[in-house]
Amino acid sequence: MTNKRGHKFQPALASNCFIQANLIILNFKRKEFKFALPPVILFANVENTDELRRLRIWLRWFKRDIENQEDLNIPDSAA
Repeated sequence: MTNKRGHKFQPALASNCFIQANLIILNFKRKEFKFALPPVILFANVENTDELRRLRIWLRWFKRDIENQEDLNIPDSAA
């Protein structure tokens, strides 16, 4: 991502992104940033329909992988 000042950074996606056919809301983890990044809201229109379809597919796979990893985590107290 690039902010208004031209600084480029790569935030980590959170697992609670919202994915629908005409709307995608990207939420980010607050990992290396001192402040919470605002969500990015993407609306579908005639020009970006194909790109958003590809993004939706990728995000669904991303969310599934994150949820599976969280399911496999064993709490420290169980060890």
